[in-house]
Amino acid sequence: MDKLKDALYPFRFALILLGGLLLVIIGVKIFGKVSTYEKKTDQPITSIEAECSKTYHSINDIDLKDFTIKAEHSDGIKNMISNEDVILNTDNCKPVGEKVEVEIMLTEHKDIKCTCEVKIKREKIMGFQCGYPTVTDVIAVLYSNGELCFEGKGDVLVFYEGEQPWLNYEEAEECPIISVSFQKEVTPTNMNFWFKGLKTLTYVEPIPSSVRTMVRTFEGCENLSAMADWTNSESLLNINEAYKDCKSLVVTYPIPKRVRIAKMACAGCTELQVAPDFTNAESLVNTTEMFKDCDKLIQTNMPMNVTDISGMFKNCINLKTMPDLPGSVVIMKDCFSGDTNLTTLSNIPLNVDDVTSAFSGCEMITGEMLVNCNPHQFNNMFQNAALATKVNLTGNSLMLDVLANTSDTGNIYINKSKPNPALKTYKDVFLDD
Repeated sequence: MDKLKDALYPFRFALILLGGLLLVIIGVKIFGKVSTYEKKTDQPITSIEAECSKTYHSINDIDLKDFTIKAEHSDGIKNMISNEDVILNTDNCKPVGEKVEVEIMLTEHKDIKCTCEVKIKREKIMGFQCGYPTVTDVIAVLYSNGELCFEGKGDVLVFYEGEQPWLNYEEAEECPIISVSFQKEVTPTNMNFWFKGLKTLTYVEPIPSSVRTMVRTFEGCENLSAMADWTNSESLLNINEAYKDCKSLVVTYPIPKRVRIAKMACAGCTELQVAPDFTNAESLVNTTEMFKDCDKLIQTNMPMNVTDISGMFKNCINLKTMPDLPGSVVIMKDCFSGDTNLTTLSNIPLNVDDVTSAFSGCEMITGEMLVNCNPHQFNNMFQNAALATKVNLTGNSLMLDVLANTSDTGNIYINKSKPNPALKTYKDVFLDD
């Protein structure tokens, strides 16, 4: 044994050196990896990443101080950066589900950003059976984070106004509904009155494509700032009063193709500045008082085939430009009544039959108005209009003089500079014995 030890002795030193060298190499590699987060550099940051291990009760509780932020620089060096150097954005965060993605960006370079998945505590509190024809097929489940999720498969029961079970439960004050979501196989057809007067509601997922009617669905939801996306609601026909008196509403989606009636759909939306886009709303024919009392409305277009626009923009005191009216319009009673800031005028199409009080109280209107119709109803068309301005009526109407005489200010005139000898006057046609 002693001879064997003596024989191996020359190698012991070499083995020790080799082992030490291996430890040094491994240590350098490990240290190199760790030190990349310890080195300082003055090179610009090219990317960031974030982590958060905390679970929150709701997205309103998410706090930037709970995040670990790492940055990579252009020289490849990575290091930790202070939370003061970044901004947490939860504006586009959907308040539904067990996890949400939040956006974090550099304070001074907002184009350098990342998303981070955050856990939300989401426990079932109660469920409301509402399936059709079998009530247990769909259950509206209320979760601890304020989410009401319609879960299951199939259609949903129809309820009388105010009798939706999720609007009448004892724990409403302690566990209010804040957001609404739908599982993919839930296919309601009638959402009338579903969330009427629900002041705690702030977010709704896209409307299922199966929905056909949304009468007063969100009326009085004062804290709802964005419409539910109904872009893919191909079956939707009726949106009467759907968002009436949603006083925080500012974000809209285009009106779906098959919608036919939208009476008072956005009336009383006092924060709304831009109306929903009507470009594809080819079936929409009735927009009576759709934007009545929308104090801040400044921009809109018109449905291509609409016939009744009675009171559509009544009391829209910040609307300055009258949109071009399609030739399909027949009734425009009170359409721009009370629009005290309306200035720029467009045309009155041939088929219009009722202009009663259409521009009553429009004290700032000025310039030319092309009128091609001969309406049967025209009382007070320009009552209290053009108080200190002048409007010149032109066009092929036989009633320009009659319409001008509805003014009590004397500032509505008829264009006599370019008379059309082929045209007769209203008196020649209707009053000649």
